[in-house]
Order: sequence, then C-alpha cells, then structure tokens
Amino acid sequence: MDGIPYHSSNGSCKLYSNLDIARIYCAKESHKLYHITYFNALRDMIQQTYTEIDKVQDLSYGDELTGEYLERLTNIMEQGTQLLNASLTAVGINPEELAVAQ
Repeated sequence: MDGIPYHSSNGSCKLYSNLDIARIYCAKESHKLYHITYFNALRDMIQQTYTEIDKVQDLSYGDELTGEYLERLTNIMEQGTQLLNASLTAVGINPEELAVAQ
C-alpha cells in the first residue's frame, strides 16, 4: 500500500506510511501509559503519605513523584517500552526505525 488514511481529531485526513502509523500508535500508547500510571502513583502517594489537607492542596498534577512512587512509574514505563518493542519486532518493525529525527 502507498499509505494508510488517518486523521487526528479535527484534522484533515491524509495518507501515512506504515512506519508513521506505528509512530503514532506508540506515541499514543506511551502517553496513555505514562499518564494513567503517574495519576495512580500520585493518588497513592497522597493517600499514603499526606495527612494534612494543606499539603495536599499544594500539590499539582505534574509535580515530581518521589521514592517508591517514582520507582514504580519508572519500572512500569520501562516494561511498557519493552512490550511495545517486542510487539513491533513481532510484526517486522525495527523499534529503532521509529525514532523521529529532531
């Protein structure tokens, strides 16, 4: 095929290469995994370590996690990357090809 039709929300439809579709998919899955995992770790950190409402109110989404919560996020993201890479390899895509030149 010459391309796969795809459009982002409110965007125009255009043709993307198989590699571009893989890039879009991997970026989406990585973004989703990070934010779900980060949110859950932040929630757990709040529930398990903060007892004063003032300290909780000082937190914002995006604040850095610490200790076991940061370690859990890091481990899950590493496992997620390995799983995506294994899935790509299984369908014949070299994960290194997905790196976008900056």
